[in-house]
Amino acid sequence: MLKKILLLVLLLIFSFNVQAFDISIPPEISINSDRITLEEISIIEAGDLSAAELKKLKKLDFGRAPLPGYEKTLSQALVEISIKNLGYNNNDFKLTMPSDIVVKRNSSQITAEQIAEVVKKQLKKKANIDKDKILIKINSQPDPIMIPAGEYEIIINDNYNLKLGQNTVVLEIYQNGSQYKKIYVPLKLGVKMTVFKAKRRFNHGEKINREDFEKVEDEVYSDKNNLVSEWNNKKINGKVFRRSLPAGSYLSYDDFKDPVLVRWGDRVKAVVEINNISVTAFVTARGRGKLGDIIEVENPQTGFRFQAEVISASEVRFMSK
Repeated sequence: MLKKILLLVLLLIFSFNVQAFDISIPPEISINSDRITLEEISIIEAGDLSAAELKKLKKLDFGRAPLPGYEKTLSQALVEISIKNLGYNNNDFKLTMPSDIVVKRNSSQITAEQIAEVVKKQLKKKANIDKDKILIKINSQPDPIMIPAGEYEIIINDNYNLKLGQNTVVLEIYQNGSQYKKIYVPLKLGVKMTVFKAKRRFNHGEKINREDFEKVEDEVYSDKNNLVSEWNNKKINGKVFRRSLPAGSYLSYDDFKDPVLVRWGDRVKAVVEINNISVTAFVTARGRGKLGDIIEVENPQTGFRFQAEVISASEVRFMSK
């Protein structure tokens, strides 16, 4: 009888000391998830737990994970009370951990070189410039970026007006389908092209000559559409500078204009064509004009004034109403 009583007591003692599951958490741990869960920070020996109970226990959430480069402290008291809130008591589990643990986030680094490579590769696709001639200079190298470990994608935001010269592009870093970070990259966009470089300084009103310019292939970081890339005699010869041009400057279509051929008081020949009969007379200019301009002229003998088109420095053509 005594033996039976002792056996029963031993069974009761051991039944109370056998926990349904054990949980072990180290003093410091790094995780991959953006949430701190029991599954991420611990080793769980399931014991008598069912699959459903174990799944629920693993998903026990202790808040957001720290950002890369930072850490978060988690107390034993919080872990213990969170487990008990699931319906367990002290006899159901054994928790082995320090009074406080440090949780860190596994991370990876995007280097300045990687950012520059992405910018140049994507801009070459987006810019309306021959990819073999496009020039991209990043003004200042961005700092390396720490992001959570895992796959990521860097995309240039399309909401910008890309032009030659100074630009700022916006890079968006995506992870798990959502935007993680946005950074701004200042850069200079240029193109390699043929231009005409002034050999000397030119003053306002001076006539343009091909011999005064050197044809070179250079790096251009301005509006290339207005630069002269091919010397067209009809468009350039005989023009004059509308402003001064320093030596070494690139010639632009904005730099020159047609010269004034006829000035007030000039004596010019007027050509009048009536019924296939051409009549000429000398008149006095009562205005000033470039080639193709319409000015007023006066017959000095009769005082009659009429409109005429400037066709040269010495000749105008009568304009019939």
